[in-house]
Amino acid sequence: MNAAHITGGVLYVAGVIALFAGALVIAWLMWRIVEEPAREWMRTIVGARRKPTEEAGEQLAPRGGAEPTAVPQTPTDPLPPVA
Repeated sequence: MNAAHITGGVLYVAGVIALFAGALVIAWLMWRIVEEPAREWMRTIVGARRKPTEEAGEQLAPRGGAEPTAVPQTPTDPLPPVA
């Protein structure tokens, strides 16, 4: 804003809003063009699914030929009784 010799007023506010909106657009484009393709490429390298399918608190049974089924996780150490 100093380079354009704008020190205050409506133009200053409009400039700040435009810069903020531009930063959000650039961030979204970088995520869409760089991050997502890289994430999918890395998943193909390690043999993982392209899109995660696990639900919170569940893991998939090993692939065997049948369709994967959700297996609930059980805690290994139960909580001690509350006194």
